[in-house]
Amino acid sequence: MELLFGIIYILFIASVALASFFIVTNLHKYSINPRFTKPIVLIYVVVTIILVIINVSLFVSIPFDDFFYNNNLYY
Repeated sequence: MELLFGIIYILFIASVALASFFIVTNLHKYSINPRFTKPIVLIYVVVTIILVIINVSLFVSIPFDDFFYNNNLYY
């Protein structure tokens, strides 16, 4: 079961990377003011990387063993 969640999470991260690529491409191509293109893209990339790192660290810290091997719902 952990393998299934890992595969789904890898697909999620891949889709985030693909969506980010299209967002950066569109920010670069269709910017209203070309002078601000690089700072905006830099801010977007940095914030996205920070959020993905936080998301991965929280996902890795989930104790999957407790969810699937402990059937006692009341402690």
